[in-house]
Amino acid sequence: MLRYLLFPFFAIPIFLEAQTPTFSRLYDENDLFQSIEATTVIDNNKFLLTGFNVGFGGNDFYIWNITINQYGDTISTAKILGDTLTYYYIGFQSSIKLNNHVFWAGSREKHINQTQESDAYLMKSDSLGNKIRENIFGGSGYEAIDAMVVNRNQEFLLAGISYSFTDTTEGDIYVVKTDTTGEVIWQKSWGVNNFQERCWGIDTTADGGYVITGSQGIDSQSSVFVIKIDSLGNQQWKKNFSGKRIPHIKTLQNGDFLLTTGAPVNGSIDQAKIVRISPAGNILWLKHFPGTEWHAWFSYPTESNDGALVLAGGEMEFDSTNGNYWVLGTLTKTDAQGNLIWKRQYYTRHDLDNYFFGMIPTSDLGFLMYGFAYRDSNNRQDAWVVKVDSLGCLEPGCEGSVAAPEAEATAVALNIYPNPLPTALPWSRLTNPCPACACST
Repeated sequence: MLRYLLFPFFAIPIFLEAQTPTFSRLYDENDLFQSIEATTVIDNNKFLLTGFNVGFGGNDFYIWNITINQYGDTISTAKILGDTLTYYYIGFQSSIKLNNHVFWAGSREKHINQTQESDAYLMKSDSLGNKIRENIFGGSGYEAIDAMVVNRNQEFLLAGISYSFTDTTEGDIYVVKTDTTGEVIWQKSWGVNNFQERCWGIDTTADGGYVITGSQGIDSQSSVFVIKIDSLGNQQWKKNFSGKRIPHIKTLQNGDFLLTTGAPVNGSIDQAKIVRISPAGNILWLKHFPGTEWHAWFSYPTESNDGALVLAGGEMEFDSTNGNYWVLGTLTKTDAQGNLIWKRQYYTRHDLDNYFFGMIPTSDLGFLMYGFAYRDSNNRQDAWVVKVDSLGCLEPGCEGSVAAPEAEATAVALNIYPNPLPTALPWSRLTNPCPACACST
């Protein structure tokens, strides 16, 4: 069943009386598809949500920036449009606030004479998301940036995939180091020929280097990797792991690394997976977490001051009667050894798909998750943002349970927009925007 990406016209938010402001909200442009793919803390009470909008028939394609307060109320919006045949995509881990400006990275596609060109970019905006400039990187082939981090010297490291420098058929790891003006300090691409390798996550390390993670191979041959590089981009070690979901990596307080993904265990059903890795690349422990009924995965992790781990993700529920499934967003807390403390589920409607692309901790000790949610029978999509307290609760009373009460995370979307749906969308990422999330089947 192919599921098109969609957006809702209007949403009724949930406001709850709690010490930490919480909400579950949908954001819509009255168009086919909106999604939030990166989020930046502007100050303690404001967030810049960065995603994109796609109109009906594939028109009105633009970067969509929304500034919200701690209650989810919209303060301002800004659009960044290319020309008629230019489209911008945002990397899933690619938004950074630095010196009162916001930087993000991704890919810029140009469609000319029925051909497609794609370059990597680094874009700078003001704190409200109004574009100031962009820098373009790459060669003659396809490039995309999916993750970015800034080091102590205020230099950016961008990571993704390139088809220009080594493997021009399947694509290789692509890493670019720049200063804040976008000037390239160095760029490298490496991998195994005729074997796709793409970076999805990156973080700095205690020794001034970087740790990156990504996927290699496709379909049944896919797995994930973790690579440690020095400040010049030289590989120091590489470890391979089973995994079919987009992996992410986090450097922990003591210098260890935390890998999060999803991997099949004893068959074809994916379980959420976390791996704690030493700075030398040794596996300290590895844990799997099965879903409630079907596939499960972890995406973005963070670490509490006490060493506990909090992981955003998702899982599928399966209706064996009609063979249908739906996706729920999840937030899971474990101790420092990966032992489960609690898990919560979130959704807009329990019978539709709801995806978290990322998560950030907030200054009030809560968490903010972002992505998109389908509406009206999995046809259109809206941008979706959920802010919870330190216990993962949208309302008081869920702290006593491992699985949150169903009513806790519900935001109702009103299906009142009449436009017909297009039969297809022209870009591969729109028909499969989250290859690790089983958007289509």
